[in-house]
Amino acid sequence: MKWNEVFEKAYRTAKQQYKSGETGDAIETIQNCIDGVFGIIGNIQDTDEQKAAANEVVTKTKEICENLIEDLEERERAHNRQGPPSNMSMNEIKRIAKQFFESLNWGMFCISKTYSSLANGVEEILGEEEAVALMERARRIVDSYTTPTYNKEEIKMLKNRYKERITQIREKAAKRRFDEYWDTHQEEKAILESEKQSLNEKIDALNQEIPTIPQKTDGYADMVELQKKVQNLISERKAFGFFKFKEKWAVQKQINTVKSEIAPIQSRIKSAIKAVENLISQHKNRIKEIDHELTKPR
Repeated sequence: MKWNEVFEKAYRTAKQQYKSGETGDAIETIQNCIDGVFGIIGNIQDTDEQKAAANEVVTKTKEICENLIEDLEERERAHNRQGPPSNMSMNEIKRIAKQFFESLNWGMFCISKTYSSLANGVEEILGEEEAVALMERARRIVDSYTTPTYNKEEIKMLKNRYKERITQIREKAAKRRFDEYWDTHQEEKAILESEKQSLNEKIDALNQEIPTIPQKTDGYADMVELQKKVQNLISERKAFGFFKFKEKWAVQKQINTVKSEIAPIQSRIKSAIKAVENLISQHKNRIKEIDHELTKPR
């Protein structure tokens, strides 16, 4: 059976039911045909024909759904204007009101599910943006049109389900765009990945170089001898008795002199290490830029 035969039959029936005031039946009729129709449309081989079919189903289904929502809203307004008969008991009023609003909520829920079915049907045919728009409409119907008398947990569950589906569609769309971009920019990706690998190798080499910097620095051997001299002078100072202030101070002056000779050498070592560390930092920053370029949304 062709998709248009199935859909047009359901569409005409739903419109007739709507015009006859059979709103609930119209909602059921249009809801029950959507999944089956898109099952047939999904098998159409010609892309343009498939898109045209999907667009027609979406357009006509949205038209009748919005008419049905308007009808349900008018029924609610009329119910509120009319009010209960004066001779009716409170229990009877509550029973009828409960029945009315349960029927109203049921209709809105079914229409929201019809929009959800449309979204699922068009995702692969008309694209994720159309699917998200339809799913957002399904969510808004539940959010805006259901009355507080309905089961709050069911409302929450359905809203969460729609939100999760919207997120899923968007994530799928983002992944598709990402994959498509890099499929057409493979050379750029290879260049970036090669640069990143080279930078990581340079960082490893620089990290291994840092411990060797002191020995390569001019004056390192002198510094080692001077440090030994400082240790010997410290030992000499300790050997003086408590009251040998003059002698201790003389040794301390020698220690200070030797340390002043060590300081420039240590400064050169620190500067050389800092230069390498700065280079490592530059390489790491460039790697972050590459990672951002390779992973950012497309």
